[in-house]
Amino acid sequence: MGMGMGRWVAALTLMVSPAAAQQTGGPSEAPPPGVRATAPSMAAELRRGPIRIDGRMDEAAWNDARRFTDFLQRDPDEGAPVSQPTEVRILVDEDALYVGARMTDREAHLIRSQLARRDNAGASDFIQINLDANHDHLTAYLFRVGPSGTVMDSFADGPANIDMSWDPVWEARTTVDDEGWTAEMRIPFSQLRFEEGNDTWGLQILRGIWRRYEFSYFAFIPRTENSGADRYGHLTGMSVVKEPRRVELLPYVLAKSEELNFADDDPFRGRVENSASVGLDAKVGLTSELTLDATVNPDFGQVELDPAVVNLTAFETFYPERRPFFVEGADAFRFGDVGADLNQLQNNVFYSRRIGRAPTLGAASQGARFADEPEQTTILGAGKVSGRMAGWRVGLLDAVTAREEARFIDAQGAERKLEVEPRANYLAARARRDFRGGNSSVGILATSATRRLGGGDDVLAGLMHDQATVGGMDFSHTWSRRTWFLNGFVAGSRVGGTADAIRRTQFSSARYFQRPDAEHVEVDPTRTSLSGYAAAAAVGRTGGDHWLGSLLFQAKSPGWEVNDLGFDTRADQRQVSGLLTYRETQPGRVVRNYRIDLTGTRFWNYAGDHVGTSVALGSIVQFTNFYQGTIRVFRGLDALDDQLTRGGPLGFNPAQWTVATSLGTDPRRSWQGNLAVSRRWDSEDTRQFNVSGYLSIRPNPSVQFALQPSVQFLTEQAQYLGSISDPGYQPTFGRRYLFGTLEQTVTSLTARVDWTFTPTLSLQLFAQPLVGAGRFSGFKELATPGRWAYRAYGGDAGTLTRDGDAVVLDPDGPGAGPAAVTLRPDFNLRTLRGNAVLRWEYRPGSALFFV
Repeated sequence: MGMGMGRWVAALTLMVSPAAAQQTGGPSEAPPPGVRATAPSMAAELRRGPIRIDGRMDEAAWNDARRFTDFLQRDPDEGAPVSQPTEVRILVDEDALYVGARMTDREAHLIRSQLARRDNAGASDFIQINLDANHDHLTAYLFRVGPSGTVMDSFADGPANIDMSWDPVWEARTTVDDEGWTAEMRIPFSQLRFEEGNDTWGLQILRGIWRRYEFSYFAFIPRTENSGADRYGHLTGMSVVKEPRRVELLPYVLAKSEELNFADDDPFRGRVENSASVGLDAKVGLTSELTLDATVNPDFGQVELDPAVVNLTAFETFYPERRPFFVEGADAFRFGDVGADLNQLQNNVFYSRRIGRAPTLGAASQGARFADEPEQTTILGAGKVSGRMAGWRVGLLDAVTAREEARFIDAQGAERKLEVEPRANYLAARARRDFRGGNSSVGILATSATRRLGGGDDVLAGLMHDQATVGGMDFSHTWSRRTWFLNGFVAGSRVGGTADAIRRTQFSSARYFQRPDAEHVEVDPTRTSLSGYAAAAAVGRTGGDHWLGSLLFQAKSPGWEVNDLGFDTRADQRQVSGLLTYRETQPGRVVRNYRIDLTGTRFWNYAGDHVGTSVALGSIVQFTNFYQGTIRVFRGLDALDDQLTRGGPLGFNPAQWTVATSLGTDPRRSWQGNLAVSRRWDSEDTRQFNVSGYLSIRPNPSVQFALQPSVQFLTEQAQYLGSISDPGYQPTFGRRYLFGTLEQTVTSLTARVDWTFTPTLSLQLFAQPLVGAGRFSGFKELATPGRWAYRAYGGDAGTLTRDGDAVVLDPDGPGAGPAAVTLRPDFNLRTLRGNAVLRWEYRPGSALFFV
């Protein structure tokens, strides 16, 4: 399959009158001993002559700039001066910021320089500029360039939330000589959000010397402290900057050709099909701090394939968002981060992949022989506003998707039409207010999914909600220079629709209201709405010399439902977790740094059933040769399972052990590898063994080969197969719940080739073969709820006969009890997925793809 597409961008910058200045104050806490009491400051001088961005810094204008050379190492020698001199100069005019940097290297022939596509610099020397343009001590724009001219850029909203999808239009050029290398950057103010009149911005400058694993800072930050924008120095002289407005138009043209393998008598599809489409992305600066992004028929042509998986659970697979329009600025809608590695109940209240998803209904449900049906729901248009307004950080997204129809030939040979997805509107709104120099915040979120469904006998009306809303409030509070934190959220949900649709919601795998031994929930077939709530709070210490830790409580009521515009696989659960960490950041003779984590977690449902308790001890160690090893020992205790029978009575999970370890090689080398091994077993002889690896080789700075093989061997003693009705069988409440012993092997290999010809021209190849096979034996039924007690077919329960590849189970033997059930549980899966993408950014912000 091949396709070509062109993409163009036009940018228009308009100057407007100055706005009133407002400067946000910084953290008020005093710095700890050993840290500079005063943050370093650098002045940006006014550019007084022309500058050509060519990586030479030979224009006279650079002579007016002040030079900063006082950098300190964070690694490997904490607090020491740099091993190689570094000099940075900054100039400014009304339109852009200019950065000139000279990185002297006495061993210039050892400079690590990798040629890679944007945002994939890897193990390369670099110079990086971080700008806190709002001086809010929270957000920052990051610009990095390596000796080869490869660039990286991102937006940071706190030290742990980095948005790599942000791709501004800026320039960077470099040159390498016998004494080191030089970089020049031009960063247009039209690409940043800030308030005019603020003379001081936050500034951080980093230099990386990869062969020494040396990272030096303009504003030094000890390893024991979080390295966010609250630790930046200052850039003064910015009052000359005028408030820009911008309009960027990104039209695209897509030409597509498909060679398909369909039956010769298929009336809808041919062997070769050609198609074309056009669309438009627009970015408009409403104010200097508020941007409107809009799209009509979004361009998703260059999006990478999702990997193949084998999923035998009752829950859907989570795939990360990859589509450019939704990925960029996604952090604006982040909600409910309670932090500290303990948030094991997912809080994806907003999951943008619900927009434009595959249609809910398929023609196969109508017995179609041949069908012409859409693979995805068409997004007619979408808009997104994000930025700052009246002291709030805001995000607003609205998208409209089309009504989709499928044509099909039914079993009688007649052509019919079927609505497979209704017209829908999706809305997400987020606002957050920061206080105390960014040390505290409070926010709100609301989402809505509205569908145009019919009533009566409309098939879709019985499958989907016509209205789904979620609203919530979250907060965060830090103190002692953000060493301690207190975070939390509370949210409510409501879904509405026909009685059939709400009945399906009550039966869903997230809650299973139909469980016959559950006294706290029950199915109400007359309901036309369902409501619930979720809440969480966490407190902990994330900074300091050695001891860290946190505590978390989280709850989700049985009626909690967010899957119309979110992703959540579990309601009806409470969780308490604790984490205690000891870490050492000072290098020794053998170990550079390490940490040891002890965690404990306990789960209950709202009936008070204990459904999980675990304790884990783990460690991460980096050695002085820069190899890194991990080990984790996990102990799960005996617990009830309210999801094992998928709507039936309680099951039982026996105590289990898991041991996992990994070893990774020196990241400074031209080749890198990692090997991970894990083994799980329980007291009833369930066993799982996983081996996975990673190998990356760079035969030269512009080519990278990467292989990621994995193999899994699983013996599951109680794999759910289904249930059959038997009203007279009371031990399991009138149904038989069938299980089997599963022997499963899954082998996969992910292969990638990245060939970068120039920083703006690259070829990427991706392939993933996957083979999965499963065979069942030991067929049985649950004998006693809440215990590990089963009756084997062909032994102490009924009969078992084989008919070719099928298994016939008769619970009470021939002629007695319910009718026999026939299963074909064994499976073989073989897939091969792959693509190739040639990308050429022929001018900043404009690209051509061949996929």
